[in-house]
Amino acid sequence: MGEMNVLEAIAIVTVKLFVTASLAERAHRRWLELQARGVKADPATVEAEMLARDTRDAPNMRQAADAVVLDTTLLGADEAFEQGLLEVRKMLKIVTRPDN
Repeated sequence: MGEMNVLEAIAIVTVKLFVTASLAERAHRRWLELQARGVKADPATVEAEMLARDTRDAPNMRQAADAVVLDTTLLGADEAFEQGLLEVRKMLKIVTRPDN
């Protein structure tokens, strides 16, 4: 059997991330998105609506037993992406060069 290339090896590995953030932070991010689109919204209302949705959706939002939790509460979008990528690399045991 021949050697697998990197893409073939990655294709057979399952990596699971359970991405989360605090309700307050998610509501704040949503409020900022609405503001950027010119939609007037009350921050408290946005948070209340998110809490209602979270409560409704909670039965379907379970962390897989083999998933790594990625809490993005204190991370910006780029930082969250980089942290997620770091976790994937750790799970796949990919070592990056120091200049990357």
